[in-house]
This record gives sequence, structure tokens and C-alpha cells, in this order.
Amino acid sequence: MAAKIAQEPRTEDRLGWEVWVVAALAIAVYSPTLAAPFHFDDFSLLTDPAVVLPDGPLGLLQPERTRPLAYLTFWLNYQIGGADPFGYHLLNIGLLAALAFAAASVYSRLAPRPAAFAALVFFVLHPLQSEPAAYVFGRATALATFFALLSWRSWIDGRWPRAVAWYAAALLAKEEAASLPVFLAGYEWVFRRADTERWSNAVRASLLMLLLGVATALRLIYAAAVTPGPGAGFELEATGPAGYLLTQGRVVWLYLRLVAAPWVGQTIDHDVPFVRELDVMTVVAWLAFALLVGAALQLMRKHREFYWLVGALILLAPSSSLFPLADAAAERRMFLPMASLALLFGAGFAYFGGRLGVRGVTAATITLSVALGALSWERSKVWSNEEALWREAVRQAPVKVRPRLQLARALEAHGDGARGERRQLLNDALALEPDNPTVASEMGVFYLAGGEPERALEAFEAARSLDPGEPRIQASIATTLYMMGRVEEAEQGFRETLQRDACNFDARNNLMLILRSRSDEDSARKLAREASPDCRFSEEQRRAFEAAAR
Repeated sequence: MAAKIAQEPRTEDRLGWEVWVVAALAIAVYSPTLAAPFHFDDFSLLTDPAVVLPDGPLGLLQPERTRPLAYLTFWLNYQIGGADPFGYHLLNIGLLAALAFAAASVYSRLAPRPAAFAALVFFVLHPLQSEPAAYVFGRATALATFFALLSWRSWIDGRWPRAVAWYAAALLAKEEAASLPVFLAGYEWVFRRADTERWSNAVRASLLMLLLGVATALRLIYAAAVTPGPGAGFELEATGPAGYLLTQGRVVWLYLRLVAAPWVGQTIDHDVPFVRELDVMTVVAWLAFALLVGAALQLMRKHREFYWLVGALILLAPSSSLFPLADAAAERRMFLPMASLALLFGAGFAYFGGRLGVRGVTAATITLSVALGALSWERSKVWSNEEALWREAVRQAPVKVRPRLQLARALEAHGDGARGERRQLLNDALALEPDNPTVASEMGVFYLAGGEPERALEAFEAARSLDPGEPRIQASIATTLYMMGRVEEAEQGFRETLQRDACNFDARNNLMLILRSRSDEDSARKLAREASPDCRFSEEQRRAFEAAAR
């Protein structure tokens, strides 16, 4: 594999019509997601004051708020289209098309045209890249990658202040871009270090960027410490830094397998148990990882393109190292690393297709784009249907509880026709994790919706015994008592819930109903006025309290 990347391609050799083709294909293959509903964490956006309130962006300035640029786009979506998911998905697809142009501007500067075209197809149309297009909450990853690519382009051109500024924007979109300066310094060392003056400027820029990265990391640690249930941080019960790091030895190989064979095993919810102590498979995974890195470094002596494999691992490091996240693996975490890995693929694709000539390689790349686009189209169709998405997750993780709970919720739309299947899913989840309070609580919700309050109360009581301090369970018990006509007990339960969580909508709203039933309108209005604007209420819930406060 000839090492041609050190010499910048001539301007006339840079990508032209190719990027328009790839951007158009991206819009086409991800278009099924325009009909997709919200999924999973997407719903949290609709109750976030920073998203739903007109002055929401002011809240993004608080130190505990992370990803302010991403949330600013969510705020804009909500102000324009409210809770309609179409606009959110439309913006995600538009961002993917914009990413094609940003990536093309980088690849055109680093590789000959055939290799750059193949790299662009790989990066934009690979099915592993579909999650940030289809999952609204995944936009933060795509946005951070967009700014990281702009920073990379400015770095190549020697526009150091601009590179630092774009990097800062990437961090404000999502913290996973933190290792970009290490990646760029590595690129400089491998490909450009002969230029002494340039190397000196690059060192200064990378040090400044590292300072920004450290500041962002400290802010993230602070946010994880002060935010209840952030899904990240050193206090996660499932694992600690060491256990999380050990687990990532397996996760990296999962990602690489999905890169090589994306048609097998993709899912929204991978089942990767956290490693609590060393075992044979973990040791094997890490030894194989060390061999992979060692082989790449050795190959870099003659073929510098193998740096793009090492670079991908550097870009993956923020989410696959010591800082624990609630989920060991998530496909969207490979989005930015794929920007580097694509260059290795492009170089290899162009090299092995060299006998075909430039036109032959171009034709082969177009064929590749059709094949990858077809796979991404099928992936988009799965994401466009909540039931299909979670059925797939149950198949891929048959012993994991969360996919079963999510599928049971998705089946609510079928009404009584799916009641038997929902019951079976919940029973299976309970058999898998009998000590999980969330499962017991979901069982209570199922019985309550089905008009079986006695069985619902039994399930909620079981959930409370497993998690006595959870206010949502307390509120569910009080709601069940209210439906059973045990009003005094329900009132006490609602008041106890509000003492623990003043933002619990059900407790506040139902307590207001009890007060009104006694003609105590003044107390009900007072309770409505006390609802804090900082609470995570939907727009409909906020309006209900505003009307009740008058």
C-alpha cells in the first residue's frame, strides 16, 4: 500500500461530484427515519426545561448542563415543531448530508481522489453510522463529529486558531470529541513532522486543545456528580473505572466486528455485561487488542495509512476507557472513530482495486455505495418502527431485561390485542431479574392500566420493598390507592412523594384532584403555583398547572 497521504493532493484532484452523490444517497437511505417516532431517551427532551421553555437556552449556561450546542438544536426543533418527531429526524438527516461535505473536505486533503471517494462512502453510508441519523438523542454525536471534521480540516491547512475554535464547538456538542487533539498530534507526527515550523505550531495548538479537553472532562465529572441518574460517572453501581475499562476490551472487538459485518448483530441495546473481575475471555480480548495495536504500529513503518486504525482507537478512547457510562456499548460511539477508519478503508480499497484503473475503482466505489446504502436503508426501516426496533433488541439480547420492558411499552399501542404478549414479556423480565424494582413497577403499571388495582398494588409494594426511596414508586402506590377509593391513604402517599420529589407530576396533580373534591380550591391553586419551572414537565402538564393556578 503506497504511502501517498503525506503529499497533499492537487486541488483539481479533490472530490467534486462524488460528494453530491454521497450526500444525496445519505438523504435517500436515511429517509425512512422521517416516519420514525421518538425512541428511548428522546422522550426526555420533551420534558426538559432547557428544550421546552421559550427561555430554555439560558439554562444551558449552567455548569451542570452538558452538550449545550446539541441541546440548542433540540430547543430550536421544539420551538418550531413542538413534540412532532418529524422535524427532529429531518434535521438529523440534514446533518448527515452536511457531514458528507465536511468529511469530503478532509479526505480530499489527505488522500488521492479514488481513495478519498471510497473513504467518504464508507464513512457516510456504512450501516453502523445509522444510529445518529435515526435516533434523535444521537444527534449530539453527529454534531460533535461535524465540528471535529471542521477542526481537522483547519488543522491540515495550518489554521491553528480556527482548529482550536472548531474543537471547542465539538466539545460543546458532545464530550466524546475530547481526544481529538491527541489524534491530530499523532497525524502531525506520522505525516508532517519533517516540517519543523509547522510541528512547533501544532504542539502549541494541541496543548491549548488539551486544556479545553481537560476543562470539559472536569465539567462532565461535576455534572455527573450533581445530576441524579446521569447515566455516567464514577458512582455507577454496575461498575467502577477499572471494571468499565476491562469491559471495553470486549466492546472494541464488538465494534470492529460490526464494522466488518454490519448485517449481523446491530441493535439499539447491546448486551455486554460489565466485567467485575478478570476472566479468560477478558484477558484474551485485551491480548488480542494489544496485538492489533502492535501490528498497526509495525505496519505504519512502511504504510503510514495504518495510522488511521490507531487514530480510530484514539478517538474511541473517551467512551471506551476509564470514565464509566451506564451502557458498556453503543453503536453511535463509533461514529467519530469511523471518520478515521474510513481513510484506511479508502486507501485499501483503492490499492487493491488499482488494477482496474481510476475509472474501474470509481465504478467499484459506486457499487459499494449502493450495497452499503441498501444495508443502511434496511437499518433505517427498523428504526422507523418502535416495535420492530425493540423486537430486534430482544432477539439480540435474549437475557437482557430492558429490551423486554421497552417492547412491552411499544406494544401498548395495540391495546388489549397485545395484552397477553405484554404480560409474557413482563413475566420473562421478572424471571430474569426478580430483584429489579423497575420490572416490578412496570408490572404494576400493566395491571393498573388493565383495571386490576389489587394486583397492581401488590406489584408496586414489591417494587417499594426493593427500592424504598424511589418517589415514583411511592406515587404509583398512592395513585393505585386513590383508584381503589382509599383516598386518605392516597393523600398521605402523595404528600410523602412531594416531600421526596417536588417535581413528581402525578403526585401533585392527583393531590390537587383530592383537594378539589373537598372544595378546597385555595389549597389546590397554591399547590399548582408551587410547581417549579425547573421541573421536567411536558408542555401539556405545564399548561395544566398554569390553568389550575388561576
